[in-house]
Amino acid sequence: MADDAGHKAMLYFLEILMNSPAPLTISQLAGRFGSRNFTSEMRQAAGGNETGLKKFLQKYPSLFTVNGNLVVILMVFFFFLLIIFNHWTI
Repeated sequence: MADDAGHKAMLYFLEILMNSPAPLTISQLAGRFGSRNFTSEMRQAAGGNETGLKKFLQKYPSLFTVNGNLVVILMVFFFFLLIIFNHWTI
């Protein structure tokens, strides 16, 4: 898949934000570029710097809300994931 690294990066940041008790800044997320689990291909796909990361996250408006320098995930998507993975039933 041509954009496999982009999808992995998107899922990586989604997981980081899902596990965060508060919104994170673009700077905090960009700091994760150096993580052992974050490959150079993922970094390139995610924009490689804070400005690029902001643009990358804005490509997924159904998942991420970027407000100034803060990033949050949309809770509707989070509940959708819970339902899909049978952690919660309606």
